[in-house]
Amino acid sequence: MIDTTIVVTSKSEERKERKERLPRGIRRRGSSLVAYLTKNDGSFELRTIGMVSLECAKRQRAIWQREIEESRYIKPKPRTDLVLFSDICDAAVTYFKNYTRSWDAIESRVARFKEWWPGRTAESITTEEIDAMLLANVAPRGLKWTKCTSNEYRTSLLGIFKHAVDRGELTVNPAVKAKRYKLDNGRVRELTITEEDALRADTRTCTASTTLSEPRLSLCSGSTLTWSSGS
Repeated sequence: MIDTTIVVTSKSEERKERKERLPRGIRRRGSSLVAYLTKNDGSFELRTIGMVSLECAKRQRAIWQREIEESRYIKPKPRTDLVLFSDICDAAVTYFKNYTRSWDAIESRVARFKEWWPGRTAESITTEEIDAMLLANVAPRGLKWTKCTSNEYRTSLLGIFKHAVDRGELTVNPAVKAKRYKLDNGRVRELTITEEDALRADTRTCTASTTLSEPRLSLCSGSTLTWSSGS
């Protein structure tokens, strides 16, 4: 004969069993543990630790709290959906076509950027990779660019990533810290997008009879425009 014992507990006892005593500074959110961090200015931050043991949560909170006290704490980046680099390039080309007159220049550069990083997500591209690709094409290497041309390609990448950040697709622009050449001749520098738009607009309005003091006008982007009086 089997002796079966049924234990009946009251609701108050069940609530007591469910109530969990958590260490100081640790909260529970669903099945995950959260650290309650106190900053040096008196404000606080809740940071998810995850589905870990209480001891692990205590150690992780202590590490973060110590980093805050030593001014070494790095706030976690907000998570975004992964987007392909080629997609933000296409979005940038569309933007430049709609709002600038120099979209043909950015379109040719975008084609090269896609060759550099095919199938890559935008957030996986680092500043170091950008520096390496630009350096690999400055004369006498690769495509034998001038330093000014390298700066122009960097500016294009800067704009592509900036628009993605503005749309909320990325949180960091890796081109911001990419190396930029300081040109030796103070009179020569790469054109801004606005300046390039204005210059291209002026050259398109020139007539065949226009006499120019400088027959050849070289753009820092590498383009060269030639006029001949009476041609």
